[in-house]
Amino acid sequence: MDKNSGLASKCNGVRVQCIVMVRDDFWMAVIRFMRELEIRLVEGHNSAAVDLFPVRHAEKVLTAFGRAFGALPDGPTEVGKDQKEFLEQAVSGLAQEGKVISVRLALFAEMMKGKEWAPRTLKEVGGAEGVGVTFLEETFSAASAPPEHRYHQKAARAVLESLLPDTGTDIKGHMRSYEELLEASGYGSRPRDFDDLLRILDSEIRLITPTDPEGKEDSLARSASEGSQQPSLARRAKYYQLTHDYLVPSLRDWLTRKQKETRRGRAELLLADRAVVWTARPESRQLPSLPQWLTIRRLTAKKTWSPPQRKMMQKAARYHAVRGLILVVLLCLFGWVSWEGFGRVKSHGLRDRLLNASTADVPVIVADMAPYRRWVDPLLREAVTGEDARKKLHVGLALLPVDEGQVDPLYDRLLDAEPHEVPVIRDALAPHAEELLDELWAVVAIPGKRRLRAAAALAKYDPEGEKWAKADALVVDDLVRENAVFLGQWSEAFRPVKGRLRLPLSVIFRDHRPERAAERSLATNLLADYAADEPRVLADLLMDADEKQFAVIYPLLENRGAQGLPVLIGEIDRKNPSKNYSVILGRGRIV
Repeated sequence: MDKNSGLASKCNGVRVQCIVMVRDDFWMAVIRFMRELEIRLVEGHNSAAVDLFPVRHAEKVLTAFGRAFGALPDGPTEVGKDQKEFLEQAVSGLAQEGKVISVRLALFAEMMKGKEWAPRTLKEVGGAEGVGVTFLEETFSAASAPPEHRYHQKAARAVLESLLPDTGTDIKGHMRSYEELLEASGYGSRPRDFDDLLRILDSEIRLITPTDPEGKEDSLARSASEGSQQPSLARRAKYYQLTHDYLVPSLRDWLTRKQKETRRGRAELLLADRAVVWTARPESRQLPSLPQWLTIRRLTAKKTWSPPQRKMMQKAARYHAVRGLILVVLLCLFGWVSWEGFGRVKSHGLRDRLLNASTADVPVIVADMAPYRRWVDPLLREAVTGEDARKKLHVGLALLPVDEGQVDPLYDRLLDAEPHEVPVIRDALAPHAEELLDELWAVVAIPGKRRLRAAAALAKYDPEGEKWAKADALVVDDLVRENAVFLGQWSEAFRPVKGRLRLPLSVIFRDHRPERAAERSLATNLLADYAADEPRVLADLLMDADEKQFAVIYPLLENRGAQGLPVLIGEIDRKNPSKNYSVILGRGRIV
């Protein structure tokens, strides 16, 4: 019996007599074949229609198959209860409207020939409907499958999938040419492997069969076969289709299972499913969602899409692009409204913090205002209408980064500022230092309260300036007359020029006139600060110190005694060259 129908033959030594059973969709090919043999087909003489098998006859035929395969005992009365139940269940599953197609019966027997014919076996493979999936799995994927079959498994799935008809169509309506199958298999550069695959699918397991596309290529194939000059034309004229309608559901189920094993396969299934649904009902809600669309685009090859799939994906792309654009606009609008509201609230909070903060905290608040300038600046300009000098100063410092008009008012304020305000204003005006240098040096030359403030700014702006040679003594005179409460602030302000101030401070340190006691005390503290890391200077000062000055300088030198010791010894040698002595600096005395 052949793969497409049934073939029974009888040979008497002279000629071969045979009965050929052919499906109706191959009938035209049979007619052309018989014409080539010059045999005319006459109904009732050498051709006749064969009806489908009734259930009872199908059980007999299946029993005969079972005996031929050794799955059932030979004796007619030896078929056991389980085996009889197997036959009944199998035929019931194969029957459609009480009839069984002979080819389907033969195919089922072929797939079950290596298994036990018992109900439990039929249940294990999913019944008569599921035996096809089990057959395909064992043929290509199972460990027991032939190595050659497993080698071609991926290509075989691709070929079978390309031949799989759409739901509601027959297998002949989905035939494919040799070239189409070659491309689908992925063997485009390996034609020998592809020919081996066709041999397996056609001759060995009979899943596909050559077919005739209604004679379109008949003349081309015949001319190529008659002449050897163009042998490739015959091959190009070949078309193939699936052999059995019965295996289409099983084949679709098996391919689906295999596709679900990989991300790409699941994406391909998703594409096919959405395309079918959308084609049936071309509505926007039937399009793949954005995540689905992205998955399909990323994991499937665009060149393999069918026309309906390509049309659906293009429609989905436009749909999601429009929705995405609308979403972006809405998000931007929402973000702008939210930012606008947040900015207004934040700016009011920053303004209030600025007006109520101490001057030392103003630089931090001004830095926090940078992202909110659009809202906070109008609020600041409204705030300067008051008479509070401290608030005006804070507002001017806050507006300075965006308003150069604040430079002059802040400069004037610097010259009259309180000691704790000077460093803040000076640092804020630092970007404009170049344009203020000449004016500041001019102020330093004039006696008065402003000189010390101007000099504090110049200590930062121009610490290496040549004019310090004339200004240092003047600045020190003003500095030691300041309130001792602000000594720490002034000391820090003039630290960049401490080297220039040390000499005039030392002069006052050594001036022991009673009327200069307060000035000498401030000079001592400033020198102790500026010379704390210079032991030789401290030792030199210590030798000229009075009791109060000694109490300030000595602890600093004691921590660095070994470094200041040579200065003290040298002085002793100069005054007492003939005496022995020892220095006990750690206890503050010399013996």
